[in-house]
Amino acid sequence: MRIRRDLHPQVLPNGKYRLPPSIFSMSKEEKEVFCMVLKDIKVPDAYVSNISRCVSLKDRRLYSLKSHDYHILMQDLLPVALRCCMSKNVTSCIIELSNIMKAICGKVLDVEELKKVQDRAALTLCNLEKIFPPSFFTIMVHLVIHLPHETILGGPVFYRWMYPIEMFLSKLKSYCRNKRYPEGSIAEGYLAEECMTFCSRYLEDVWSGKDVNDEVKWLSQGPNRIIKRYSAFLINGYRFHTKYRERMRRTQNCGVVVNSSITSYASARDSNPVEGNVEYYGLITDIIELDYYGRWKVVLFQCDWADVNTARGIKEDQFSFTMLNFSRLIHTGQQLMDEPYVFSSQVKEVFYSKDPTDAGWYVVLRNTPRDLFEMGNGSRDDIVERSETLPFPEQNLDENIPSTNTQHQWVRHDVDEDIYE
Repeated sequence: MRIRRDLHPQVLPNGKYRLPPSIFSMSKEEKEVFCMVLKDIKVPDAYVSNISRCVSLKDRRLYSLKSHDYHILMQDLLPVALRCCMSKNVTSCIIELSNIMKAICGKVLDVEELKKVQDRAALTLCNLEKIFPPSFFTIMVHLVIHLPHETILGGPVFYRWMYPIEMFLSKLKSYCRNKRYPEGSIAEGYLAEECMTFCSRYLEDVWSGKDVNDEVKWLSQGPNRIIKRYSAFLINGYRFHTKYRERMRRTQNCGVVVNSSITSYASARDSNPVEGNVEYYGLITDIIELDYYGRWKVVLFQCDWADVNTARGIKEDQFSFTMLNFSRLIHTGQQLMDEPYVFSSQVKEVFYSKDPTDAGWYVVLRNTPRDLFEMGNGSRDDIVERSETLPFPEQNLDENIPSTNTQHQWVRHDVDEDIYE
């Protein structure tokens, strides 16, 4: 085709051929980092199979992946593994491709958003054509540009693929197993010194002689000092575990995020405070249930909260990934104003991937409940608000697609080339 002459095989004096490495080639060290991220990553229960068993650090390759593993790898894990071992141009395109796959596989779809996804799909393929050789673009790769429109016509994809049938058959198969040791209760009542109580005497003095609501009277007595502690808890479609429970597991269910509305000031003299939402990320250390003598039960998560107010606790990388550092914590409970507890109904589940190139930092990955559907009031604004967020921020792809004669960096000079007979 007489294009990309820098990538053409070169004849050496000894008669062998030198094949220059392309810009998407990876060095041995980069392959090791890529495999290490997938080997060490821990995902929530029922999210995907044990990816670590499919990674060979010795051979630096993946093997024995199932069809669902490929979906999760393409939608969520591949960009996380590539961000530390691939150039920005290549990784940005892969991130956009992952966002497209995530958008068309969502449980909540919006037609207007899917039309934008279709435009992004065309732009993404054009940028991929600038990187990969023409032989890469088979009919299967070309079909990506039609998938958003097919989703608009056919509706949610999960109604039309085989995974629910496979899960149902797996459930039926599980009934044939002989379970000798059923799991016992994970709740244990005990006397907690750190139990949150109310000052009943204070409320009794304040409301003495007045008509008091029955709920206030019950609250004034405070919770029962005999409480329950859990190592796992199910709520809002999520399965949460404590850090201690997961210390020997290959899964991760202790990551949480809570959206809090705070008031901030520009300076000490600022008289016009601004309200805004801030996301706090944490790791569950304890789960307790407060019992108000049978009238109410409240489940609280005690967490280690990362410091999201300073650059030492949170930052963004070049791909706009949210990075956290748990070496500096806030709301530890040592001060009176600290709030280490949060209601279980307030949090959503996230999980973290360790950054292999920056010690102490973790990449935030979001998780959505598989079996939970929020119907809402049916309005378009409500659908957009409840729609699943893309796993990664939208990338700034190049919209100026050059011709084949335009000069471009096609070869990596820091990777060893291949020599063939």
